Amino acid sequence: MAAEAEAKEKEVEERRARQQAEEKAEIDAMDARCVQAFLDCSTGSWRERARTPVKGTILYTKHMRPCRPAGTSVDVKDSSFRGLANFLQFLQGEGLLRLRPGVTDPWVEHIDFDACCRYKYVPQGWPAKDAVAPSPLKLAPSAGGSLLSSPIKLAPNAGGSLLSSPIKLAPNAGEKSSFYPEASSWAGCAKRFQ
Repeated sequence: MAAEAEAKEKEVEERRARQQAEEKAEIDAMDARCVQAFLDCSTGSWRERARTPVKGTILYTKHMRPCRPAGTSVDVKDSSFRGLANFLQFLQGEGLLRLRPGVTDPWVEHIDFDACCRYKYVPQGWPAKDAVAPSPLKLAPSAGGSLLSSPIKLAPNAGGSLLSSPIKLAPNAGEKSSFYPEASSWAGCAKRFQ
């Protein structure tokens, strides 16, 4: 009886170890797919590049996900990053992009396209000890339970609008100032695809 119980327990442990190894392999594959999708969206010449600053969720849904290989999924929730903020923090740590500091919803301020062209992903056993945890929402001291420290005041001549000055648009395409500040870095990356 004791030998049977030991054999059964050993079989259960082996099955559990195989299952954990399979899950780790799936997670590692998803990590690699997430990083590769980011690299493809930032180095591919067939798509328009992401304009920065851009909200992290927009970068993920509109730029990264369309770059995944056909028939596969790219989901940071199924990776070891467990969330978009951690994934973007990882990319920042690798020197591929720069995030806006002090915001709970990640904003990508800059993508280093040259670094993306040269980057080779090496699995590093995320989560790192510096994994991003969502920061708690802080209320202003005089808010009295409100997220605003003072009521919204309309500009005197706004005509019911929250805007007090007209909206300034980006320069037209014919003007000399480039909409993309890093336009010169695109030339080096484009050589790779010739």
